[in-house]
Amino acid sequence: MPAPVPARIRVKLLASGALTVGAVLAGAPAVTVVALAATCAAIPLAAAAHGGTALLRAVLVPGTQHARTDNTSGRPTHGSDDPADAAAADAR
Repeated sequence: MPAPVPARIRVKLLASGALTVGAVLAGAPAVTVVALAATCAAIPLAAAAHGGTALLRAVLVPGTQHARTDNTSGRPTHGSDDPADAAAADAR
């Protein structure tokens, strides 16, 4: 499965939030508002379930989208893809 892109998830979250607010302001039926709000709440939960706290942080805090995560620990890693660099970071 390809790695999710935080910016795309953020756009979906903002669009869902805007639709929810628009539905409230337009006087949409309560079922519609609840469904949109549930969708808006489910997006960050799905991001956290898929990528852990690093992906959730990258989605909710703009500017952290460059932080990559290694799939074994879920911690953000910064630097090159060189295995020696990863081993040095794990040793710290």
